[in-house]
Amino acid sequence: MRRSLEQIKQSALIAWPLLGAVACLLLLAWQSVEIMNGAHSYLTGESTWSKGQKDAIYQVVQYARTHDETDYVKFEAAIAIPLGDRKARLALEQSVPDYATARLGFLEGQNSPEDVDGIIMIYRRFRSTSILTRPVELWTQGDTYILQLVDVAHEMHAEIATGHPDPRVIDALLERIRVINAELTPLTTKFSLSLSDATRKTQELLFLAMLLAAAILVPAGIYLVGKILSASELTLREKESLLREVHIASKIQTSILPREMNVPELQIAATMQPAEVVGGDYYDVVPTDDGCWIAVGDVAGHGLKSGLVTLMTQSALAGITRARTETQPKEALCALNKVLFDNVRKRMKNDEHVTFVLLRYFQGGKVVYAGAHEDLIVWRARTQRCETVPTLGTWLGCIADIAPHTKEAELHLEKGDLLFLYTDGVIEAMNAKREQFGPDRLLKIIEERAAESAERVIESVVSSVQAWAQSPQDDVTVLAVRYQG
Repeated sequence: MRRSLEQIKQSALIAWPLLGAVACLLLLAWQSVEIMNGAHSYLTGESTWSKGQKDAIYQVVQYARTHDETDYVKFEAAIAIPLGDRKARLALEQSVPDYATARLGFLEGQNSPEDVDGIIMIYRRFRSTSILTRPVELWTQGDTYILQLVDVAHEMHAEIATGHPDPRVIDALLERIRVINAELTPLTTKFSLSLSDATRKTQELLFLAMLLAAAILVPAGIYLVGKILSASELTLREKESLLREVHIASKIQTSILPREMNVPELQIAATMQPAEVVGGDYYDVVPTDDGCWIAVGDVAGHGLKSGLVTLMTQSALAGITRARTETQPKEALCALNKVLFDNVRKRMKNDEHVTFVLLRYFQGGKVVYAGAHEDLIVWRARTQRCETVPTLGTWLGCIADIAPHTKEAELHLEKGDLLFLYTDGVIEAMNAKREQFGPDRLLKIIEERAAESAERVIESVVSSVQAWAQSPQDDVTVLAVRYQG
């Protein structure tokens, strides 16, 4: 059997702390690999730098002996390697690093294009730490000697280019090169060792960071799972309590609906389809000697509280309409509002309100109504079309006195006309695309089915709404009245 969506959500809720811990460790591991790759790129780059420096010295010494321009060109190619790395270092040392120039410099230093980003990343992240302080100092010192070597090579090239080079000048320049080489050789060794040491320290730090992260994240994940499991147990108890409350509210909601709706001249059919979470829909038909009362309402909120307010509404209205048979809809609504305002606002200390329309039907087709609810729909047998009639009033239970805001209006039914009432759960039902059922679809269905019995009309509407919204989030209530004359 497939697990319910709720079970899947619960499993995900329990699993996420551990999954989060694993994700953090994987991210740290990935970063560690990136950093170590960058560190090894520095070792490779140092080897290339050292070889370029040695080749440059060899070629310039060779040039001093052969005076062959080809040797000088080879010197320039070799010295371009440490000079390219120097360009990159200076670009990264700027207050605002010039990454484009740094990238170009490292490429001129014959670093692999795949390694350049890693080299820049290491320099950017660790330049101000003790890990790179010593290697960069040695690198900077080495560049000083590289520039001296370039100057000596340029002087030698200029002397040889005269065509009559002075042997004493050439010897002096070679001596300077020997001194530079004597200084560079141990410096290069120190540079290589410092990079190796920096790589080892980085590897150790990353290993410790991984251990520390695992020591923190895994227990934290286990702790959070425990907390979530404890909360889940509490949520389960709360859910069971809610289900009991919903069951009670559903009993209240359905038990007060009228069992019989037999009124002379009228054919009446009604139904209420509760949602998964019980709302506060309500309808009633109360026969009188000269017609009947018809009421449709919707209590804001869900659960037991809305069920209690629905029960209050039905009981109070029954008492008001039976105590004075000559009362009119406006008068009855004002009295009902006072009861609800006192009970809900003052005694229960809640803020529920009720959208409500009350109709008084008189034999002969006259209907007087008042309240604030969804538009009334009247299908006219004569035109075969629907009319929408707005309800002009205010909600019940919000203010103590609604008399100034409540107006009565009349409509007249002719033989064959159909009066249709509904709650917002009909037109606001949503499909999987989050599209509402809407009033236009409702009017279309009524016009297509209005010539049939009142029972068939409400069946068509309800089935269409259920097909539109597989899991309605609100109650669906409809009431149809056929005036038979």
